[in-house]
Amino acid sequence: RLLFKKSNGALKKSAPNAYMLFRLERIKIFKGKRIPAIDITTNITGAWWGLSQDVRDAYKRTAHLLQGYLDFLNTCQNSVALTIEDQLMTFAMAARPMGTIPLENFSGEHFRLGY
Repeated sequence: RLLFKKSNGALKKSAPNAYMLFRLERIKIFKGKRIPAIDITTNITGAWWGLSQDVRDAYKRTAHLLQGYLDFLNTCQNSVALTIEDQLMTFAMAARPMGTIPLENFSGEHFRLGY
């Protein structure tokens, strides 16, 4: 989900930034509740700035790693089909800051190249 366009499933050119990764994780709290979007955004933004610099830096490192991985996938897209299921989980475990991004966001299902 993070690296593919919703409209056609193609790889995106850029990965989500640190704030967007946090927002994607945090937005789940508000699912199914009738809260105005502006209130949700205000809450998430306040929570972002309430994080320690170390935690925000961890999100930034994750965003940077995701961008590197996306660049790699875009480079390899026309190459021989990659078997990335196992490689992807290894990458996800190494890339994600402890306790920040659920691993289900990194499952092979969401990163499949469509070969």
